[in-house]
Formats: sequence, structure tokens, C-alpha cells
Amino acid sequence: MRKIFRLYIIITLVLITLTSCSSRTVYKVTYRDYDDTVLKQEDVLINKPSTPPASPVREGYIFIGWSKDVSCITENTTVYAKYVKRLSGMEETIELFDSLGYYSYAIDNNFLDEAGITDYTGIMAAEKKDYSDFFIGICFKNSVSANINSEKAIEFLKMVVSKDKPEYVNQVVYVKEQQWVYVGTENMIEIFKK
Repeated sequence: MRKIFRLYIIITLVLITLTSCSSRTVYKVTYRDYDDTVLKQEDVLINKPSTPPASPVREGYIFIGWSKDVSCITENTTVYAKYVKRLSGMEETIELFDSLGYYSYAIDNNFLDEAGITDYTGIMAAEKKDYSDFFIGICFKNSVSANINSEKAIEFLKMVVSKDKPEYVNQVVYVKEQQWVYVGTENMIEIFKK
């Protein structure tokens, strides 16, 4: 009788152990692109983080992150890639910086006229909320206008930086790219060029 009881106890313990091991909750996390293409799927234990795939590339857009926080998975989850349109105009660029959490604004065009700069669509600035990074750029009607005005534009931007941001005079990068001539701290330049 004792042997049977021991055998019963052992079988019960084995069953409890097997049941508890198999009841670990696992959720499926699916990463999808803008067109619903599956970029990655993975099984994640409850309350554990998921690892996103490499940042996707979409022509004409800038990838800005994922639609949901994946640091603690508690249910089956679908996560979408988020993008902002890569745009070259003034209003679109202000929208881009705003969507990334920066304070951005257009600047009075009269300053450009006074500096002899022509054929522009506007001038704008963007700053990090803590003022640690900044960007100032002049948007021209096209890349030819940017080329023609690039020397005057860079001189104008150097003057603005030395007057308004003197602490950054030796840290800024001056760039002429397509229809823009702009200046800023390296972080801001990288965001703009993405």
C-alpha cells in the first residue's frame, strides 16, 4: 500500500511540474510595415520585452518608430512602423520636426531680403525642447536657387548662429543639400538628412 501511495505522490508531482511548465503564457508579437507586410513575428513570454526588427526603409519617408511600446508584452500584439513623409518644403519640414517632438517655427523672411538672398520659399528653425540641439535652414525654390545663393546663405546663417547661439559657433555643421542650405548641431543635421 505504501508503494502505491508513493507512486501516486510521484505521479502527481510529475504531473504538477509538467502542467506548471507548460502553462507559461506566451504571446505573439507581429511587426508590420505601412503596407501590412509582416516584418517580423516572435513569441514572447508574458511581461517580457519584444525585440523590434531593424528599422524599415520606405522610399520618400522617414521611419520614426513603432506604434506601440513593446517593453512589457501582456497580450498578442501587432505593432506598425510609423513614418513621416520626407518633404523638402518649409511647412512639411516644420511638421516633420514637430512630429519628432521639437519646437519648430518659421522666421520672418525680411531678414533674407536684407541679406540679398533671393529665390527662397522661407527660413525656419527647430530646437530640442531642452534647447540642447538646434537647426536653422533656408528653403529655396529649387536646387539651382540653393546653389546660386549658397555662399550668401551660409554667411547669413553663420551670422545668425554667432548672434543668437554663440555657444554653438564652433559646433555647428553647414550643409547645402538639394533645395536647402542649413546649419545646426550634428544631431539635428542627422535627423534632417534621414
